[in-house]
Order: sequence, then structure tokens, then C-alpha cells
Amino acid sequence: MTLLRPCLPKLSKFSIGCIEDLTYFLDDILKNLSPSKVTHLGLASVKDDPVLSIDYDQLSNEFLYKLEAAKELKRLVVHLHVIRESHPGTTNKAWIDFQNTHPSCEFRLTVIHAFKDIETLHETVMRRFMPLSHLKVFFCESVNLQLVQNLSSHYVDTLRSIMWVDSLSHNDNSWIFVKPLFDESPDPFVLTAWLCKHLEEFVLYGYKYWEENLVAIGRLRGENLKKLEIAEHDIIFYPGPELEDALLVR
Repeated sequence: MTLLRPCLPKLSKFSIGCIEDLTYFLDDILKNLSPSKVTHLGLASVKDDPVLSIDYDQLSNEFLYKLEAAKELKRLVVHLHVIRESHPGTTNKAWIDFQNTHPSCEFRLTVIHAFKDIETLHETVMRRFMPLSHLKVFFCESVNLQLVQNLSSHYVDTLRSIMWVDSLSHNDNSWIFVKPLFDESPDPFVLTAWLCKHLEEFVLYGYKYWEENLVAIGRLRGENLKKLEIAEHDIIFYPGPELEDALLVR
């Protein structure tokens, strides 16, 4: 805090994000920030702030209803690392009421190193009526397929960005999105690109992916797609050197 304190009065944007240790200094931080300059403040419920950033531990029905007075709220950002057993979660009813109160507010979820909880995220955290605009998953080293499949049905009117980033590898898990050629079921990301009319960003690292599906995503989103990013060596071409591995049923 000794190094941080002199900088605080000059800041217009400040967010603790996932640095939980800084929560012990919240009173000191808030005293040294300049109220006339701050426009973005993470972990502080200021009614005129357009952006609010919190840890998942703080998210609950009660918290959502307490935001009713935040009439200028345009973005709610939630960072998730682990889900404590006693966490109450949220309900669809609370999210419906939240959307009615904040019709233009985006919900952005960032999941980091949630190794244990990623597999059940679609049940424990995600709700159909969340106004989910951005989903960022970093280094959970696994994919929740049910969550990915739900994107195209639950968030058709709100989803704008998908980022799923894991370690680059060649293990079996990295082939989860490469279906055998005889499997004609739709790819979940292609389906999302087709149905989610506001999708503009797709980033995938750590997983093999068919070239034709990348082309499909690009064509479906057209000029509305601002970013399409994947590691070059993870792209599977037909025909190509990785085809034999891609044909294996995993």
C-alpha cells in the first residue's frame, strides 16, 4: 500500500479484480481515491458508477437486488476462482428482475483456474436469464461441454464474446471439439455463431479445431466479427498431417 497510496488520487479507473489481498485495504483505498475523477471502480457499490467489478463470493440474489439504486450501471463484471460450499448462488427470478431494472447492463463472467468447479459451472453458476455478454475462461484445463452448448440457446440476444484459453497441448482433452467425420451433429461454437446475433469475438487456445468450422464462424458472423483467434498448430485441415489423429474416436 505504501507504493500504491500516492497513485490513488490520480486514478480515474481502479479495480481490485481477483487480487483478494487488497480487500484488506479497501477503507484506505477508498479514502485516497478522488471522487471527482473515478468513473470505474471495482469492488465498490457506488450508485453512479457505470461499471462494477466483484468477486463471485459477493454475487447473490441479495446483492443483485441491492443494485436497484445503481441506475447508471452498464456493466457487471464477476471474477470466479473457486466456489465455496456455502455460496447461495443466484436464481433466474433475480436475474429477470435485474434485467428489468438494468435493461442495458452487460454481465461479464471471467473464470480463472477453477479446476474443480469448471465441470459443474453450468449448474452452480450459470443461469438462463443472465444478460451474459462476455464469457472468459482461463486455464481451467478442462471444457464444460454442457455450458458451451447452452450458449447458443440461453444467450442469443446478449452474447458478444467467447474466450476459452487453456495450456497448449496434444493430450486427449485437447481434441474434445474435433468430432469424427461421421458425426454430423452441429459444432457448438458454429451454432453459437449462427444463433447469437451479437457475437463479435471468438478466441480458443489449447484445443484442436476443424478448419471448416473456423471458416463457418467467419462466414456466419461476417463483418460483425471483430476477432477470431486460435493457435495455428491447433487448426485441423482436411486433408492434412493431423487427420489421422482427428479420425480417432475419443
